[in-house]
Amino acid sequence: MNSYEQVRALLAEIVGHIDTSRSASASEGEPAEWHALWSAASSALRQWLETGNLSAFEAAFPVVSDALRVCDARGREAAMPELFGNLTRCAIAAGIDRTRFVDWFGPTEFLRAPAGRIRGRVLYFKDAKGHGRILASDRTVCFVHFSAIHAVGFRSLVGGQLVEFSPVFGSFNEATGFIACDVECLSETPASSS
Repeated sequence: MNSYEQVRALLAEIVGHIDTSRSASASEGEPAEWHALWSAASSALRQWLETGNLSAFEAAFPVVSDALRVCDARGREAAMPELFGNLTRCAIAAGIDRTRFVDWFGPTEFLRAPAGRIRGRVLYFKDAKGHGRILASDRTVCFVHFSAIHAVGFRSLVGGQLVEFSPVFGSFNEATGFIACDVECLSETPASSS
């Protein structure tokens, strides 16, 4: 059984039958199918949060973790924007501990960083305000400002994006805590795969 079929079987525990509306010419695990799969799971998770059914969300949490561990890079690339950003903000507002989302990061090999640096995923980022939060692999939540992002042009981050940064303790927005500096966006897929 390939990665796509394994993930589909795991996520079926959450949402039942998942119709990804495959065309006859598409092969399993194409990007559009991954997106449909993770979109269905995200919709179920969001609905449980919005209706206050936290026990269903809690029961699904380890299923999503397991699915992300067996997911290939294309599948994770489709999953992260669905699972982070608006969904994590909704979960945090419902009282879910935001540090738990480290369990949704995927394989641990993505979390190895050079000395003085740390890797994590963007919990959420508000373009209009130019800032957001990153969850580090050590479960530290760091404030991130657009000026700390290494990019050309408009600097922004997307929920679930894999990043590497230097954490610094300091003050921001009249609060004290960890700040992400020198933020670099990383790719989960090898440059040769498209």
